[in-house]
Amino acid sequence: MLIGAQPGGSIAHVDGDRAKATKCSSKSPTRFRRLEEGSSRRRHLFTVAQAAAAGIPASTLRSRAAAGRIHRVFRGVYSFAPPPFDSYSTWLAAVLACGPETLLSDRPAAALHRLVPAPPLPHVTVAADGPHRLDGIVVHRRSVAPCDRSIRHGIPCTSPARTIFDLAASEPPDELERILVVAESLRILNRRRLDELVAANPGHRGGPNLRSVLGPGPVFVRSEVELYFLRLCRRAGIEAPRVNSPVSVETRTFEVDFCWPGRRIAIEVDGYAFHGGRSRANADRDRDQALAIAGWTAVRFTADQIRDEPAEVVRRLRLLFQRPR
Repeated sequence: MLIGAQPGGSIAHVDGDRAKATKCSSKSPTRFRRLEEGSSRRRHLFTVAQAAAAGIPASTLRSRAAAGRIHRVFRGVYSFAPPPFDSYSTWLAAVLACGPETLLSDRPAAALHRLVPAPPLPHVTVAADGPHRLDGIVVHRRSVAPCDRSIRHGIPCTSPARTIFDLAASEPPDELERILVVAESLRILNRRRLDELVAANPGHRGGPNLRSVLGPGPVFVRSEVELYFLRLCRRAGIEAPRVNSPVSVETRTFEVDFCWPGRRIAIEVDGYAFHGGRSRANADRDRDQALAIAGWTAVRFTADQIRDEPAEVVRRLRLLFQRPR
């Protein structure tokens, strides 16, 4: 009787709440579709804040994650794509997890710039008031000038110069030199900016390492073997050579791996990637003969000698440069 007597009472009120809940639930798929469409520009990633702006509460995200419909990458960051996540997705997720103005930095940024292999953990640089730590992310708190900010493959990151400057504090000199050579060979290193960073930060731990390997100008090597040979030249205590430099002999010009024009010494490094095949060997012999006729001393070292017998290479270099000019 109570229900029949009050057809528009509390029962109607309850039914209205259910209808409202059903209506809100029916909007979620549309909201998620829009969120997913927008995430396609961010490697299918989105943040809790972006979901909230789209009208999707955190409780809905948790339930969808539990059902395997979305996937948590870091705290506050989800992916529509299932794991495993590639390096680029992981790096962008780390940047998104740490908030605005965050930059990928250190060795991951170097990997993004094609200077080193990808490391296992993402590193990011945040402002002084940024988060201290997040699970699965190495967080650095630093000030980064606008000119040292970059975007590569859609990922905010430190510039090549700033990346190398940051790495100088943790990388050994040989690895730092290798990174510099690769950056210069890729034509992505702003040496002037790197010099400015070193000068403006005299107390930086990596300053001495950078100053020791920067040298007076860029050096472009074409292989790891040539880089190793440069190190052996320094170990031998001989003057720095010109690298991959043209040498003119009568009417011909040759490009020589390493040369010392003042001493008329030319050294070739027979690395397998750049000196292979009969035609190449014939051309090398022709060049050696032309240089010798013109009064140059042409010497060849193999990749095996440089890698496996560095002490003997150093000894021979010293003997070569001890001869009278």
